Order: sequence, then C-alpha cells, then structure tokens
Amino acid sequence: MRRSQRRAMNTEIVSSLEIAASRADEIEYFSNNLTNKENAKVQSTFPKHLRRRAASHNPKRVPQRLREKYLVKTKATENITKRPSRRYRRRPKNLLIEYNRRQRRHAWLETHIWHAKRFQMVEKWGYKLPEKPQEKSFRACYRASRRQCLMQDISFLQCIQIQGPEEFIIERLNRLTHPSTGLSFSSKASLSGVREGNAVVYSQGCYPNGVIGQVYFMWRPVKESGERTIWIWVHPSIYQNFLQELSNSFEVRKVERGQMEAEKGINEDRKEGEELMETVYSDSENIGMNETGCELDPEGLNETEKDQTENIVHKKEKKKRRNVDLEKLASRNVPYERTPMWENDLIKIVELKGTLNRFSLRGPVSQKILSEVLKAAVIDKDSELTIPEEEKPPSFSKWANFEKDFSREGAPTIETEYILEDLESRQWWKKEFTDPFKRKVFFKQKKFWESIEDVLPGQCSPRMILGLTVLDPRPFLPPKRQLHRPSAAIYQEKSRKDDLPYSFLWDEKVRDCVSLSKISDNILNRQRGSLKLGENLVLGEAGSKIPVILIQQPGVQGRNGKDTSMGTGWDLILPANWGMAFWLALVYNGARVGGLREERMLRFECCLPEGNLLNVDSVAGKLELETQKEFLTKEFFKRPPNNRSNLIKLGVHWAFEPPLEQLVSEWNNSNSSYYVLRDRSALMKIEKVLSKVVLTAKKEHNSKLRITGAKSSPNFSQDTLNLNLEIDSGTHEALASKSSIAPEKNKITKSDTACDILNDSHTDVTLSLVPEELSSLLSSLNSALIPVKVSMLNRGSPEGYTSLCLPSREDIAKLEEGNFFGPIEPLKEDRDEKKRHELKKEHQKELRGLKRKRKHLKNEMFLQKVKRLNSLFSNEQVQNEDRSGESMTIELSKYKSQEKSDQYNAKIREIWLPKSRSVRHCNSREIIGFGLTGGFSYSESKGEALGYIVACSVERLLACQGYVLVREAHSQQYRFAALSVLL
Repeated sequence: MRRSQRRAMNTEIVSSLEIAASRADEIEYFSNNLTNKENAKVQSTFPKHLRRRAASHNPKRVPQRLREKYLVKTKATENITKRPSRRYRRRPKNLLIEYNRRQRRHAWLETHIWHAKRFQMVEKWGYKLPEKPQEKSFRACYRASRRQCLMQDISFLQCIQIQGPEEFIIERLNRLTHPSTGLSFSSKASLSGVREGNAVVYSQGCYPNGVIGQVYFMWRPVKESGERTIWIWVHPSIYQNFLQELSNSFEVRKVERGQMEAEKGINEDRKEGEELMETVYSDSENIGMNETGCELDPEGLNETEKDQTENIVHKKEKKKRRNVDLEKLASRNVPYERTPMWENDLIKIVELKGTLNRFSLRGPVSQKILSEVLKAAVIDKDSELTIPEEEKPPSFSKWANFEKDFSREGAPTIETEYILEDLESRQWWKKEFTDPFKRKVFFKQKKFWESIEDVLPGQCSPRMILGLTVLDPRPFLPPKRQLHRPSAAIYQEKSRKDDLPYSFLWDEKVRDCVSLSKISDNILNRQRGSLKLGENLVLGEAGSKIPVILIQQPGVQGRNGKDTSMGTGWDLILPANWGMAFWLALVYNGARVGGLREERMLRFECCLPEGNLLNVDSVAGKLELETQKEFLTKEFFKRPPNNRSNLIKLGVHWAFEPPLEQLVSEWNNSNSSYYVLRDRSALMKIEKVLSKVVLTAKKEHNSKLRITGAKSSPNFSQDTLNLNLEIDSGTHEALASKSSIAPEKNKITKSDTACDILNDSHTDVTLSLVPEELSSLLSSLNSALIPVKVSMLNRGSPEGYTSLCLPSREDIAKLEEGNFFGPIEPLKEDRDEKKRHELKKEHQKELRGLKRKRKHLKNEMFLQKVKRLNSLFSNEQVQNEDRSGESMTIELSKYKSQEKSDQYNAKIREIWLPKSRSVRHCNSREIIGFGLTGGFSYSESKGEALGYIVACSVERLLACQGYVLVREAHSQQYRFAALSVLL
C-alpha cells in the first residue's frame, strides 16, 4: 500500500481486509474484462472449429448464444465507412478527383505539384504559393538574377478584361487615378497597345486617402478606334476591393445565367460520359462469356457477335484514354462561357482568373532562354491554308511534312487515332492566317524575335509588348539542364513596333481552342518511346500553335543609385493548361526558380516601393501589418523569459508593428488619418533640396579641411556624400553608385564645420536652406508619409522594423572625428519587473494549491470506496455519506489548472510589452519614421532599409544633412545612415 493511502486512512496497523479493499477495484475490473470483453470481436469467442480467417458473414452460421451480440456489433459498424485502400486512392480517376477537391479552399497554380516537391508552401491570398526552396539557395538566387536567370510563377496575379467604347472606359477608369501619381490609363505610350502601363488606383473621390494599390494594364492593339479591350492585372490581396470599385464606377450588374448554363452543360456532358464509360466497361467484361460466366471460344461466335465484340472493345479502348489536362481544368474558368461577368448597355467586365498563366524571368540570360523555348510556328507561304473536305487525306500520317523545318520523309508522327476526330477544330491558325494582315504581322514578329535572340533584355524598349505564335516546346526539351552565358551583342533598334504587340491570345475562341486541344503527355511519351536512336519527335499537323505575349521589364532603370541591369527581363503570358509544358522547358534550359522570398529579395535590391508591406495606408497593407504582428508576437512569446529582449528597458514600442498613425499625430498635433505621399513632383522637390543640402555641407567640410590641413573623415567619403540627383524635364538619374568606405585608421581633429550648419529648427541657418516653395509644400503635407531609403554609412544591417531618428549636434561632431559608429540608447527602468516575478510566484502557488486539492479529493473518493467495501464484509451499511461520487467528480473538474494558466498568460503578456504613451520622444533621439523592410544589400555591399518618415520632419532632417540614426528593435546601438527619397 502507498504511503499516501496509509496517511489518508490514518491507521498504523495494516490489515488483510484493507489490502483486499485496495485491490478490489482491480480484481473486479479484470474479472469483468475476462467475461465481457468490450472491444474484443465476437469472432474471438467462437468455438475452435468455427475460428478461421475467412469466416462467413451470415448471422445464421454464428452460434445461437452469440448471435444477438454478433448482430449488435455488425449493426454498429455498418455506418462506419472504411478508408479506401491506397491502391484504390491512387487510381488515375480518383487522383484527378482529389486534385480538384483539394483546391476548393486554396487554389493551386498549374505548377503546384512541381513546386510542392521542392519548395516550402504557404497559404496566402487564397492560393497555395511557394515561399522558398528547400535547399540553401538564397545567394544562388541572387547570383541568378544578376548573371543568369531567376524565374517565378506569378500566375496568382488576376486579370480583369474590360470591353466597351474607348472614351467611356478611359473616363471611368481615370476616376480611380490621380494625375500627380504618374501615368494613367490614357497615357499615349500604353493606349496604342505597344507598352504595358501601371497606375496607382484609389477609391473614387478619396485621393490622397483611400489608396487601393498598384495595377498593371495593357490595351489590345487595334487600328481603328471605337470598341476597345483592356486587360488589368491585379494583385490578389487588392482584387476584391478593386473589382468592387470597378463595378461602382461603371455601374454594371453581375450576370449569373451564362455561367450557370455553362456549368450545367459541362456537368451534364461529364455525367453522360461517365454513364457511357460504365456501360462500356460492364459490356466489355461480358464479352466472350456465356450465361454461367465461362469463356467461349472466339471461333464459336457468329459474325454479328464478332462485330459487336470488336465495336465494344474499340469503345472500351477509346474511353479508357482520359485527358488528364482537361480534367484539371474543371476548377478553372475554361472555356470562356464559365468566366464571371458584369455588364450593362455599354461595358462588359470579365474575370479571366484561371484562364492565363504568367511567368516572370529576370536576369541577363532570360532573353537567351526564352529564345531556346519559344520557337516561332512555321507557316508555308506557298501551301494552301485550308483543305477542302473532299480533299482531306484519309490518314493523318501523310500530313507530317507540313512543318518543313521539323519533319522529313519517314519520320514518326503523333498517333492518328487521337487527332482524326477534332483535327479541323484544333487547327485554328488555318482560318486565322487567311487574313493577309495577320500573316504579315506574324512574319514581322517572327523576324523581330529572331533578331533579338542574342541581345540583353535591358537593351530592348522598356515595357514593350511582343506577341508570338510558337510551337509546343515539349518535343524540343534538351536531354539535360543547359547553362547559357550572357551575350555581348548590341541591338540596334530600326523598325517600328506598331504591329508587334498583336496576339491571338486576346481572342477568347482561340484561347479556349488552344487550352482544350493540348496533346496529353501520355500520348507524347508513348510516341517518344517508339523513336529510333537519333530521331526527333515530329508533331506535324497535330502540333499545337500557342499564342503567347512577352512583356519587357526594365528593372530599376538606373534610379536610386542602382545598376541599370538589375531586375531586367521578360514576363511571359500563356493560355491555361500550358503552364507546366513551358515551365519544364524553361527549367531545362537553365532558368533557376524562386519563390515569394526571392521576389521580396529582388524588390529590395531594386528599391521598388511596390508591395503590400510598403503600401501601409491601404487596406491590404494594414492587413499585412496585422498578420506580421501576430506572427512576431507568437514567435516572441515562444521563447523562454530569459531569452526574450526586455522591450520595456529598451524603450521599444515598434517591435511587432510600427505605430505610424500615432507618430504622425504627434508630429502634426492632430488626429487625422495618415497617407503615403505619391505625388512625384512633390517627391522630386524634396529630394532636390535634400541633395543640395548634402552638397553644401560637403563643400564647406572640404574647404574647412583644406584650411586646417586635416585628412578627410572616412564617414564623409566622396562616394557616401555624393547623393545629388539631377532632375531635368521630369526625369532623374542617380549620380552616385557604389559606396566605398575608407580605412578607419584615418583620424582628424574635431572640427565644428558641420556644427555650423547643423542647428535646431529655430535657427535661421536651417530655414535659409529651405526654399519658400518647399516650406509651403511641407505645410500642406501634415499627415503625409514620405517613402525613403536609408543606406548604412559603415556598419549595420537593419533587419525587421527599425526606428529612424534625428542625430544630435554632438553625434554629428563625433561622426567627423572618425571611429564613431553611433550613440547607444541608455536602458530604462522596468517598473513591472517586480510585478512579473510576484505574479509568477502567485501563479505557481495557486497551481500547487489546485494540485493539493485534486490530490485530497482523490484520496477522499478512495476512502469512500474503502468504506463501502468494509460494509460488504462486515454486513454494515454506510451511513451519512458526506458527498456522492458525482458531486465529487464535478468538484474535481473545477480544480483543473488550464483555465488559470490561460488567464495568467494573457495577463503576463500585457506586462511584458511596453505601454505606448509617446512614440516621438520615447527615446533619447527623436523618432521621425520607421524602416519596414531591410537587410544586407548584395548589390550595394552594405545594409539598407526601406521605410517612411513623417513629412513634418523634413525641415529638421535638412539640418542633419540628410543623415539619420537607425536602431533595430532588439538593440541599444544607433548607427548612422544616409537618407534619400524613393521616387
């Protein structure tokens, strides 16, 4: 007997009766379990002569004494569905059903299976997207973007098509934009369809507040004006908001009937096909069988039975071939009749979600890789494009010489039986290329594409659109992955590009025909397996002609001090169902694949201010900040208390979310909502004045050094201070390139040159550097945030959320002396530290008390059982029981510690985090903004960060020559950085 049990009974002598009482429950349990097994099968209690592996399920064969129990057990298991075997689940038909079922919650890209085997997948924006590769490849992806080709599947961008009168479309779309933010939907370069445009859209009549985000658009090229079509590419995070604004602006209503009828027809066709398949299978199983199921001799069948048998076998073989690619399109808006639509008397808005694929290729080799994959289709000028019905050849193998460059006599072609049924419907190009204009455009596009095969993508016209009609890339796959080198060829632009953007991809009928008529990989692989050594697979007339669209991406174009070749490349737009075919071809030709992490890296290196994390004034941006806050808070409290940063002592209020709204309200002394300044003219003025202040300080500093004869400080080197941007005719180019820091051994004596121009906001020297025009501009931007980039002067790599602060006069003076990397923030008093310790002790004491109560109650329940057993042996009744067993069980549930622990965790989290009182003056250095994303820039070889500063702080910033102090959330160290405005 346990010591606790003896203490509970309060006895000093152990008797046999008490020992038997303590074991009574166990004896009773074992005896009941031996006689009545609850979880055991009834078959285990059968007599030995009935115990066999293949027992009958007939209840009448069960012994009568066990029959009733057997029936109860079998009825209980009738409703339990057994999990199908893996063999059944891995059937091709069931795999296709499972493939479409798993996309109901989060949609998949066409390349999802390929990515899921190699990438970490995340659920974001309603899609299952690749986050980053499983292998260590961050630096390799950066090298690919600079020297080779980095590819990403951006098919999650959703396309909206608008059709109607040109003037009406432009008038309604321009209501959602503002001229000060840049080009609009009616810009001359994009209206002709030659180039892709972009615009920042707002809620109607809410500028400068109410931003939705940035969208990309392309007009369908036409010769005559009137009815036009525009494609608008929208990020999925802002898709619903933008679509709602479009419906309100155009005053359209949603059309449900067409979609319902199309889905109804597709479901009926699919149902009829399944019924026919079941009939064929059931009939084919009985072929050559008599009534008893025995096989008949084929020679004993008559001619009618033989013909019937051959027809059914032929149908069976025909129905067995399931087109996997078409089954995968069940969850997409293909054909065109399934697309959601809004319309009125003038306008028709169509959602093309799931009907187009878009790949992004960045790097100097992207042009070479695309030229290897995109082989222009061959159209014979001399041959007739249309063949009369009576002259159509009986077999498809005679048409193999249609592709002159890819066929020869006796070469194997694709299977005839697959194509004979719908050959005419698949050859859309025969009808389209009867038009002389379309033929002329095709040959012009082909000639242009071949002329730029060896040039760098950055040499082409920026954002130009090129339409092509290409061959199926699967027959041209290289045997192993290729590696290409950047070419040094120089492209000289000569011809006009008015006809180059024309593409058949705009036509919904051609688009559906191409998507639905793709030859399956199974047929291609079978045909490839029958080739002889050295032979190439020739598709001939069976091969598809795929219309595609190429869009040149200019990268950074030398702005913000970046290299012009960074981020250049092409975007490839494909019809649905062709994503994996081109994806594998691009990968085999040398493209390296990246995920969302690599996309963020590329945007950071290019200093592109787009993205939800930088559009903090939009609904999508605020939602992204909230999601990031939940993630960072969860990760922070996962750590034990000894490994957490004490944010109260550090005085950090922005560790999980930057309090931009509170900072703006403290600077302008108002409660108005903030917005991001996107007026390009205003941003140029601020950057121009800031660069002049930097140059003025540099000249005075150099003149002072010439007088004193001292050497230049490493922190004020030529490359670091040269931040001047020449602004001429609305364009800007960065004169500074890479920063080089001199050795830190060079020291100079303390000089007050910089202190002469670094004064408080009340001095006249600072105000003289600010023009009156800029002062009036800043006074009207009280609630604005200015997008900026900060570059570290020496050390430091700002990661996560960082604070941007104004340096003091002493900090600038020490910076001139050299070997000074920034001040250190003193630790603050943590008044809640003692409270946390006391709360922890109280919580542990409370948990121990609950544990004692549970233990005491369990002992009391045990004593009651002992008393009842004693009464059984002594024939005495238990009198005056204090509590029943049920009441004690209910009381025991009240002593659980889970609820108390949850309350303690919620309370301790509030004490661990600092209370936000004042953000601007919460530290020893005044805060003017926050960095939202940052890290080490490989292109600049130093730390950089992108963020925002308050517009009201620009005058104070000019007094500091454009230098700020950067501090990470979990550090006391401030570090100097140069600030510039993102344009």
